[in-house]
Amino acid sequence: MRLALGVVGALVAVTLVGVVLRADPVGYGTVFWPVATAYDQDEARVMADIKAAAHAEASARNDLSGVPDTVRELGYAVTDVRVDRPTSVEGSLLMRVHLVVGDGQPGHPGEVRCREVLVTGSSGLEISSRRVDC
Repeated sequence: MRLALGVVGALVAVTLVGVVLRADPVGYGTVFWPVATAYDQDEARVMADIKAAAHAEASARNDLSGVPDTVRELGYAVTDVRVDRPTSVEGSLLMRVHLVVGDGQPGHPGEVRCREVLVTGSSGLEISSRRVDC
């Protein structure tokens, strides 16, 4: 009986962890099957491009204020931009990025997803994001 309860408890725990990870596999860094879909994998690739461009822009200018325009130049809509002390080590930038993921092929139509992207520090840059409603 104890073994059965232990197995049931473990299954419940694994299921709950899976539900949490599936909510934002890109944010949790779990972009692999069975947690992530093809759209999640595409979203991870897009976010990697955005992070690389943001890092390059902020590092080149030692200023966060040009990051939203750099992301727009990649072809993504950027809204709700808030910049605090852009040239400071403690500076931060918060922006909402609208992504279209999927290849648009039959059976794989494009899907719009939004992420809040937080960029902190004009040097020693840290970039994180989380999925939000559009």
